[in-house]
Amino acid sequence: MKKKVYFPVLILILQIFISCIDQSPSKYQSLLIGEWKQVVEPPKPLKNGSGGVVLEPPAGKVLLGYRFFAGNKCESRTGFYRLNPNSRKYGAGRLFLGNRTQYKIEEDSLKIYDPGDRTWYGWKIEGITADTLRLRSNTNLQIRYAKANYESNKRLLYDQIIVSTSGCYGTCPINNTLITSRGDVLYYGEEYNTKEGPQKSKITLSRFKEIEQAFFKANLPSLNEDYFSEWTDDETISVSFIRNGRIIKTVEDYGRAAPTELYWAYTPLRYLYQSLDLDTINNLPLGLNIKVEGFTYGEKICVLKKSEQFYLWSILKNAKITNRPFQKEYKLVFSGQDQLVTVETDGRFYRFILKDGHQKTYDIGFNFITRNPEIIHFREKTVYETSPNTTDFSPPKY
Repeated sequence: MKKKVYFPVLILILQIFISCIDQSPSKYQSLLIGEWKQVVEPPKPLKNGSGGVVLEPPAGKVLLGYRFFAGNKCESRTGFYRLNPNSRKYGAGRLFLGNRTQYKIEEDSLKIYDPGDRTWYGWKIEGITADTLRLRSNTNLQIRYAKANYESNKRLLYDQIIVSTSGCYGTCPINNTLITSRGDVLYYGEEYNTKEGPQKSKITLSRFKEIEQAFFKANLPSLNEDYFSEWTDDETISVSFIRNGRIIKTVEDYGRAAPTELYWAYTPLRYLYQSLDLDTINNLPLGLNIKVEGFTYGEKICVLKKSEQFYLWSILKNAKITNRPFQKEYKLVFSGQDQLVTVETDGRFYRFILKDGHQKTYDIGFNFITRNPEIIHFREKTVYETSPNTTDFSPPKY
């Protein structure tokens, strides 16, 4: 009789013991390895004075995401920041610290180190399976992640990737960054950056592949050309992808309305310059201290997106001087140079004519207009585009 009484009790104790083993830190860690993306839940307000890392989606529909590795290393897809107390400008004082950090599991809690304020933030692991992670903060805020199984790209798709930022009604950084598969970096800070003006640097091929892979996860072929949020005064990020001198695709994102993976990809690139040794570019070619904006054809105009503008400027910067005659068909739309009267072009050759009578013709080696028919769309000028060389846009619609 005693054996019959105690045997079920022993089974129960054994089950509890096995359950404890299954919820051990090592079990958590093995299930945690991989990429996770936040699942949208009905919003719940944070308690007053909660502090710490906010687990709600950031403004503009951007979701959180993490990638956990063995050895207690991880990546925050939204990255980490620190404000520079020595800067009077908010944008120029915002330092991007990258995406990589450390994590640890203590009992039933996941803790992630934020290098921005040098603090470990923790969440209770309420449940974890092969495809779902449920966390709870110390303010009782719940968040759920789903395992993200992204495909890996094993070959280079693009020769160059460009990201440009428009600024906002405030101090959002305004800059342009171009990287190539050869490791070249061209950066131009316009305003509210930690470094301004034209700069150049280098990155490794592995770094280029890492950046390209992040964009690959955004499923570029499926993306729209434009995304808009339902408010005003925010910034627009434009990203262009180049192969064989041709703009394969450009995506504009106003107010972080694009799919989250695109935001995750372009954010490290827009701040890449902060982690590089930059060399200032002095003595730009004659007439190239301008902002390229597009083309006019008779009374019609084609305005390029900002990353496309920077791509064309980068080509002109490296163009060869020539005396070869050409049949002018278009004029370059530009701003920022009072001494430059006009720029005549056929798409390949660009004749810069200055007020003092000096002229110089540049050969970019191919016809930019005919090579990029997908982005060259001429339309009638608006009342705000009356200047022969520059555009004067009306206030943004969004």
